[in-house]
Amino acid sequence: MTLITAVEMARQAHIDPQKFRKALRKHNAQNDREFPWHHRNERWIAEVGSERHLAMQRVLNEISI
Repeated sequence: MTLITAVEMARQAHIDPQKFRKALRKHNAQNDREFPWHHRNERWIAEVGSERHLAMQRVLNEISI
């Protein structure tokens, strides 16, 4: 099992990690808590290839355009 954080994902995509985490929070608030597994002030972390990771990747793709 390989874990990845939002910070690592952002850096790999050459995106500011703060911008990505902000987008994740905004997306979560606007989409009826698409990330119910994420709790306030916790790290954004997921197993690579998991549904959580793919959902985070979709948000990253949106801000990478």
